[in-house]
Amino acid sequence: MTGFRPGPSLGSSRHASPPRGCSSDSQGRIQADLRNRVPCLTLASSSGPPRLTVKSLGITLDSNVTMQDHIKKKTNNTFHSLKLLHKIKTFITHDDLKQATQALVLSRLDYGISILTGTAKSQLAPMRSTLHAAARLVTGIKKYDHISPALKSLNWLSIEARCSFRTACLTHKALHTGKAEYLAKKKEDH
Repeated sequence: MTGFRPGPSLGSSRHASPPRGCSSDSQGRIQADLRNRVPCLTLASSSGPPRLTVKSLGITLDSNVTMQDHIKKKTNNTFHSLKLLHKIKTFITHDDLKQATQALVLSRLDYGISILTGTAKSQLAPMRSTLHAAARLVTGIKKYDHISPALKSLNWLSIEARCSFRTACLTHKALHTGKAEYLAKKKEDH
C-alpha cells in the first residue's frame, strides 16, 4: 500500500500535550514508557508507532476522543480567517463582509459540527468565542457589549444550537430521503 506513511514518534510535541500537573520531563518519561509498551504497527512493509491523533475527512480524533485537538485546530483556522477579514473590512461593503464571514468562518465552524453534539460546554468555549468574534466583526459591536442581540440580528445560531440543528438535519435526511439506508435501519431496530 503506497498511501501509508508512518507517523511521527510519540515524543513529538505536536500530537500530545503533557497532562495537567506534568512537566515536560515527566511527559518524556510517559511517552518513552508508552513506546516500550505499545508495539509498532506494520502495514504493507511500512512500520511505525501508533499515532495519538488521527485525521479523517477534516476531523481530528485524539486517543481519548475528547475532540480537543479538533476544536483547537478548527478555531485556529477560523481565527486566522477572521484576522484577514478584519484587515480588509474597510475596503468592502457590509453585505460583502457578512457573506465573506459566512463563507470563510461559519462554514468551517459548521463542518463536522454534528459530531460535537453532547460535548461539554466548556470544551465548546473556543468555538463559541470564534462565533462571537465573527458576530462582533460583522456588526461592529464592542468587546463587552452583549452578543445575543448581534447573533439574533444576523440570524446566527449559537454553537450548541448549531450542533443540535446539524444532527437533526442529518437524522431527517437519513429517515426521509432514503440515501442513508443503514441509519434508517438502525432507527427501525430501536
